[in-house]
Amino acid sequence: MKLNEKSQIALRFGGLSGSIARSHEEMIRLYPVSDERKDQAMSDIRELFSGKGNRNYLMSESSLEIAKRIRLDYDKFDVKFLSDVKEKKVTFMLGPNLMFRYMKRGGAIYAVQITLEGNYLRYVLFKLDTENGELHHYELPERPLDDTNFRLFVQLLIFTELSELETVIIKPRQSHGTRRQGKYKNESVGDVVLVDSTWNKILVREDGFTVSGHLRLQPYGPGKTRKKLIFIEEFQKSGYVRGAKGGVEKVEEQSIETTN
Repeated sequence: MKLNEKSQIALRFGGLSGSIARSHEEMIRLYPVSDERKDQAMSDIRELFSGKGNRNYLMSESSLEIAKRIRLDYDKFDVKFLSDVKEKKVTFMLGPNLMFRYMKRGGAIYAVQITLEGNYLRYVLFKLDTENGELHHYELPERPLDDTNFRLFVQLLIFTELSELETVIIKPRQSHGTRRQGKYKNESVGDVVLVDSTWNKILVREDGFTVSGHLRLQPYGPGKTRKKLIFIEEFQKSGYVRGAKGGVEKVEEQSIETTN
């Protein structure tokens, strides 16, 4: 895969961010809030859109598949547990038509979703308040926050922040991987962090389909007040186990539980 502005909208964002930020500042000026809050909101947007301190995360195919297994119950969803997310700025690279960027500052996670729909660029801004558990959506009614994409953003955030990752930094003009494993060539001007996971070392398959497993947020620490992500593979039927990097071994039906 060639990593460039054509294959990843995230790598085009630097050239687009200034005009989007100015457009949103015009909207902020119309908000019925104090000038102080408007100034703070515009400062937050400028910092979020700035490339300073940003890291581009490219999810491997297997890691993206695992992240999507994270179960989210909206009726019980409380963003307070994301207070463990470290202060940083990260962009999730998800192909030519979708990206997320988030910035953790203090007790808040500021985020933007960018989608390319035909010739139109669409953006949605939102904020996760990890102190009171609230979600703030900063767009107009005609720009709703898409539930599917928001769920994906939270799954990626949980996966990259609350689990053990394997990462490789691909420098500009460098390549990584093989044709069998997946080869990446960085044609951009900045570093790209390829995100992999220790959980994809074993993929359990039968007749070409992954046997169901799930990811669970496990309480731990003093008073069980903190959480970490663990992977539970509920069962393994007769079939085969394929190592993520290749190799096949016949297995018999058995119960397993894999945690990490």
